[in-house]
Amino acid sequence: MTPREAALAFIDAINKHSIGAISELISDDHVLVDSLGVSMEGREAIRNAWISYFYLVPDFSIQCDQVFDQDNLVALFGTAQGTCRVGMKLDPANHWTMPSAWLVSVHRGKVTRWQIYADNEPVRKILGPA
Repeated sequence: MTPREAALAFIDAINKHSIGAISELISDDHVLVDSLGVSMEGREAIRNAWISYFYLVPDFSIQCDQVFDQDNLVALFGTAQGTCRVGMKLDPANHWTMPSAWLVSVHRGKVTRWQIYADNEPVRKILGPA
């Protein structure tokens, strides 16, 4: 699988909320860096993070509009969208859409790094102070 194919397969797995496919596509030492610069590492930590995120945003999806790749790096540009669960309630008023970009590193067909670039202010407004 080329780096471009791996990055697009990863988006497909995210859009399907397939924890199994996500786990299969990432390396054991995978690093996820969120839009605030917070990073986490390791297959199990990443797996648990996606499980939690899909609970918080059960309709989360990515729309990729542009893809650029060079060697083992893939840059993706598009939008992310979803509806935040607040407490036990999933209110349509808590839906958000934001322009987003992702920088993806791939080695031997596995995603080794997934870095998100987005202004997540809409989500912070919905969730309120931490």
